[in-house]
Amino acid sequence: MIILNKDDFFANGFCQKCYQHPENPNLCVKVVKNEATAPTVNRHNNEIKYYKKLNKRNSKRYKYQFYSKLIATKSTNLGVGQVFEIVRDDITNDISKTLEYYLLNLTESITLDKLKSSFKILVDLMVKHRIIVTDLRPQNICCKIKQDGEIEMVLIDGLGHRDFIPLVDWFSFFSKKKIYRRLDKYKMRDLEEQRRFLKEKQSK
Repeated sequence: MIILNKDDFFANGFCQKCYQHPENPNLCVKVVKNEATAPTVNRHNNEIKYYKKLNKRNSKRYKYQFYSKLIATKSTNLGVGQVFEIVRDDITNDISKTLEYYLLNLTESITLDKLKSSFKILVDLMVKHRIIVTDLRPQNICCKIKQDGEIEMVLIDGLGHRDFIPLVDWFSFFSKKKIYRRLDKYKMRDLEEQRRFLKEKQSK
């Protein structure tokens, strides 16, 4: 059993709390929140099934590992936990910040144009490899800063779909349509529009 405590906690997801693995700093443990509703738990279970399906794919074909990998399911003192790879910046080894954070905190080295370029690569990879994200919001994407200062965006939450006939898993035509519908739903077609949306939300 993995023993988690408040010092290991580092982030809140939609239905999960995220803890750094107490024995391995390169792993995190996600545990469903106690207050999660039945529909939320069902969505979480569907996501875990999807991750297990992705684990059977040959990720060596990817340009880079653009979604966090599910390593194992383990018992914890807070309930059943899913162990994932943790995303860290190459330069500092700090846990990578989210796309939402950088959209609200642009710098000379992390510009909007740079984020747009990296995000386009991520979307292209999702389309090419038929990776579906139900919840495609910027807080579910980490921006990994590489040694050369470039950004690799990594999906960390919200993956999966509930299609009864999973055409999106087999045919790029259907997966691309679904991915772009999600981009539209969460105002992610244009990161400049998403940034305005976040800033307006922040000011309320």
